Amino acid sequence: MGRVVIIANGTIRNDEFHRNLIRSDDYLICVDGGIRHAARLGLRPQLLIGDLDSLDDDLRAWLVGGQTRCETHPAEKDFTDAHLAVDKALRMRPDEILLLGCLGGRLDHTLANLSLLLQCHRAGVPARLVDELNEVTLISGETIRLQGRPGERISLLPLSDHVSGITIRGTKYQLDNGALERGESRGVSNEFVGPEATISVSRGYLLVIKSRGA
Repeated sequence: MGRVVIIANGTIRNDEFHRNLIRSDDYLICVDGGIRHAARLGLRPQLLIGDLDSLDDDLRAWLVGGQTRCETHPAEKDFTDAHLAVDKALRMRPDEILLLGCLGGRLDHTLANLSLLLQCHRAGVPARLVDELNEVTLISGETIRLQGRPGERISLLPLSDHVSGITIRGTKYQLDNGALERGESRGVSNEFVGPEATISVSRGYLLVIKSRGA
C-alpha cells in the first residue's frame, strides 16, 4: 500500500504545518489521545488504537458518526500505544510510515518513539518522525538525500555503539568514510550549504536529524 501516517498524543504546536503534511491517499492511524489532534486538524482516521478511556462524549460522538475503526487495548500492557500502532502499520506493508505528535512532551515517550524508527528499519519500511522543527530518520547501510535550506541544521547521532563508513555532502562540514561512537556529539549542528544534503553509512545505525529551528 502507500503511506501510513500515525498521529500520537505528543506535542503539536503548528496545526497548519501538520495539516499540510497529510495527503488524501494516506492511511491515517491515531494513537489514543492523538485523536484530539486529528479532530482539531479536521482529519478523520481510518483506525484509532489505545485504551480510549480518556475520550470525552463529544469525541466519542464524532467517532460514531464517521468510519473510524477502534482497536481497544488495556491501559496496563507491555508496549506503548505508539508501538502497537507501528506494529499494525508494518503489517500493512506500506511504502513509508510518517509519525506525527511523537516528539515533545514526556521525555520517556519521545525516546521510546525514536526507537520505533529502528523497528521500522528492521522491517524494511522507511519511517520519519516529523514536527514543525525537526525531521528524524534512521539509516544503516544506505544513502539518503535530504532537502533543506542553507543554514538549516543537520545532526548525526549514533544509535549503535560504533557507526562507520559515514560520508556527508552538501553541508558546511563534510565527512569521508568517517566514524562516530555512541555518546559523541561531533555530529551535532552541521549546516546545509545548498538545497540538498546526502548522508551515507556503511555499518551501524545512525539517527539523522534535520532541524528547522535555531
